[in-house]
Amino acid sequence: MSDPTGTWAPGYGGPGTYLHKKGGRYRVIGLGTHEGTGELMVIYSPVGGQRLWIRPLEDFDDVTDGVVRFQRVA
Repeated sequence: MSDPTGTWAPGYGGPGTYLHKKGGRYRVIGLGTHEGTGELMVIYSPVGGQRLWIRPLEDFDDVTDGVVRFQRVA
């Protein structure tokens, strides 16, 4: 997948499997763009689930007290 902005956020490693800081595993499908704001959004779903979730890239890459929200595992 190409980077539409030329500037990946530090924690975003592209499509793959990520572990949430609370333990859930999620499959990242890719990036989308919010129609109204142009903000980059991460599109993902729980591993084994069908529901899609969308989160701003900035929130996806959040680090609080040295703990990343999502860590790529595969």
